[in-house]
Amino acid sequence: MSTLHFKNTQYPSTAFFILKHLGLVPGVEEPVYQELGNQMSILGESFALNSPLAKGPIFTLVYQIPSYLEVTPMEFDELFRSIIYLVENESFKSFSTKWPAETKYWDTWYSPGWMHHLFNNLQKDKNRALAIIETFLLLLHDNWVDYSNIYKEKMAGFQIEKHERFCNSFDIFRRWEDSFSQSYPYNDFTVIICPEATNTATSLGPEKIVLGIEKTKNSLNTCVHEIGVRMIGLDKLSKNQDIESIMIKDFDNIMLLIETEICFRKQSIFPEIRVDSFVDSNNLHDLIAWRATKKSPDEFINSLINWYKEAKGLSLI
Repeated sequence: MSTLHFKNTQYPSTAFFILKHLGLVPGVEEPVYQELGNQMSILGESFALNSPLAKGPIFTLVYQIPSYLEVTPMEFDELFRSIIYLVENESFKSFSTKWPAETKYWDTWYSPGWMHHLFNNLQKDKNRALAIIETFLLLLHDNWVDYSNIYKEKMAGFQIEKHERFCNSFDIFRRWEDSFSQSYPYNDFTVIICPEATNTATSLGPEKIVLGIEKTKNSLNTCVHEIGVRMIGLDKLSKNQDIESIMIKDFDNIMLLIETEICFRKQSIFPEIRVDSFVDSNNLHDLIAWRATKKSPDEFINSLINWYKEAKGLSLI
């Protein structure tokens, strides 16, 4: 049986703290970090927090992957070596060797379409990207101990167990499994609480997300939504050659249709959620109205290609 956990771990918050100083996310910029922030910004799509998914290889490499692994400064050297191997070979072999248990689902999560999406912009200047990543990790290392006290103060009094019990009381996994007539494809789902993040949720990988502490009042909707998105299974999509071809060319819009499907189904499966913030944040109102005109398929994947073509023709995506 799959389990839902809430936890605190420092890497996402320290990284977000530095990103604020770099001026890459809302916060107080520090002039001493301005040059690095400018260099990262120049990479454009290589670093972005855009919905429907945080995207860009730099963001994935400095935030999503390390946060998923919950690394500490003692592991930064190994982390950077694994990042170099990944960038040069487009393979997670080094990560799976160092962190086998943590990466057991990465082959199914990082599908060919995801990998193309991840590395498309990195091809422009791999060496420069690696230099920026190395500098960023050095900044994290230098600020880790000082930030630890800030982190502890900001997390003090937050009742993780209370939020975990609350969300687990809604039988989220079973409801989604009944809707899609299939099992949740992973063992667990973990929500890492971040006192620095201001966004609703940032996906880290197959079993984990980061949730800003200020957004925990919406933790039920966040868990319902993110578990629902994972029910689709990127590896299943990749087994369909037509969908995989589209994912390589237009990954964002395939994900947008998945987000739409989840928001549409939530309305009937989880009536407890009266206001769905994901609809507004991803601007899905027109797509959901269009989806409501469709018959719910026995197999969502079988309908996805035709729906993609139709939505594209109607300029909905």
